[in-house]
Amino acid sequence: MNTKILFTSLSLLLVSGSALAQESESNAEQAPAVNAVECTAPTGTPIIPDGNVASKDELLSAQSAVKSFQNTNLDYLECLDEKKKGLDPELEADAAELAKLDAAEAAAIKMEEKMAEEFNTARKYFMER
Repeated sequence: MNTKILFTSLSLLLVSGSALAQESESNAEQAPAVNAVECTAPTGTPIIPDGNVASKDELLSAQSAVKSFQNTNLDYLECLDEKKKGLDPELEADAAELAKLDAAEAAAIKMEEKMAEEFNTARKYFMER
């Protein structure tokens, strides 16, 4: 999944309110070092105010928090993508690691989509007042 496209798509919701891998022995030797890196998922999600009663400043503050969260989440997703490089799905151990990374990626994307939807709903209600 191209996380940059997803991030851009989700960012567009808020605005209104890879190079090819070359396989070589040197890349294979570097893969364990890349995979040893720990990816840190964003902790918590921004609090989205109720758009029916929130002030403009509260909504702008939430928008800033959402964008910050998205940037942190993008770093996390890119880290997960880096960890996937050099893993061979044909190897049992690598396949298991790929499955874990794919699940982590899916959870991070789902959380970001939910948060973006909540923010856009709040913004919609704010604009309708």
